[in-house]
Amino acid sequence: MQILLTGMMGSGKSAVAPYLGHLLDCAVVDLDLEIERNLGMKVADFFEHEGEAAFREKEHAMLAVALQTSPAVVSLGGGTLCFERNWKLLPPSARVVWLNPSVDHLAERLAQDRSRPLLYGKNIRNELDRLFENRKDWYSRSHHQIDSGTGTPQSVAQRIAQWIHEEKGSK
Repeated sequence: MQILLTGMMGSGKSAVAPYLGHLLDCAVVDLDLEIERNLGMKVADFFEHEGEAAFREKEHAMLAVALQTSPAVVSLGGGTLCFERNWKLLPPSARVVWLNPSVDHLAERLAQDRSRPLLYGKNIRNELDRLFENRKDWYSRSHHQIDSGTGTPQSVAQRIAQWIHEEKGSK
C-alpha cells in the first residue's frame, strides 16, 4: 500500500511524509528529491532550463518508479496528480491524502521561498489563487482531505495515520 500526499506547494507534504512514514513503519519517497537526484540538479533549475513540459515528463517517469516501493509514503509535487495519466499509474490499494491549508497559510509560508519556479517573479497570492482554482478538482479526487495549515507536521502525520488505521479497520 502507498499513501500519497498531494496538495499545493507549501502545504507540508515533504515535512509530513517522514513523520507519517515513521508512524506507519514504511519507506518514505519524496518525489521531487528523487527527481533532483536523477537529474543531478534542482527542480527549479530544470524548470528554468528545460521548461514545465519536460519536467512533467520526468515527473511521470519517476512517479512510476516511486510506486514500485511498497509500503511507502510518497510525497508528491503539487502538480503531479493534475494529469490523468499520473492517476492511472496508481495501484488500487494506493490512498491519496490532500493536504489542504488555506491559501492565506500557503502565501504566508511561501512569501520568502525563492525555490518555487511557478511563483518566481509573480504576485504570490494571485498565483496561488490561480493555481488552486486550476488544481482543486484534481485534488478533490483524493481519498482523504486534511487541513495542514494548523498544527505541526507531526500532528498532521498523526491525524493521517489515525485515518489510515480507521480505514483499515473498516475493511
